[in-house]
Formats: sequence, C-alpha cells, structure tokens
Amino acid sequence: MRWIEELQCLQVEMKSAVRFFRHQEQFWGMKREFIDHQLQPGHAAWAVRQSAMWHSIGMHVESKFTALVASDPPPEFAKVSPPPLYI
Repeated sequence: MRWIEELQCLQVEMKSAVRFFRHQEQFWGMKREFIDHQLQPGHAAWAVRQSAMWHSIGMHVESKFTALVASDPPPEFAKVSPPPLYI
C-alpha cells in the first residue's frame, strides 16, 4: 500500500509543480501589464524575463514528466483520477 501511495503522491506532485510554474508565469505577466514601461523600463524588462523564465521551466518540466509517464506508466490501480470540476 505504501508503494501505491508513493506512486499517487508522485503523480500529484508532478502536476502541482507544473501548475506552480504556470502560476508564476501568469503572475509575472500580470505584473508586466501594470508597469509603466516609460517610467520603469527595468521593472518591465524584469517582469518580461521572469515570465519567460517560468514559461520555459514549465514547458521543460511538463515535457519531461509527460515523457516519463509515457515511458513508464503507473499501473491502473495506482493512477490518480483528476478531481471533479465544480461549476
């Protein structure tokens, strides 16, 4: 049972990591929109760079996790089903 729990935790952690990177990308993108590019060009450049960095990390990690799961999928009894969507 511990092995199954570890497999399930790993799947959830992989998805959470990707969601965190996407959140950071969006956070810095929103910051960029509120910065006056004329008055604070350095701040604007920093926000653009941070958004691009988080996007790059998210894409890289997501592709690695997807390849890992595709090459060595968890058994059916250890797969984590997505939570129901509430409207």
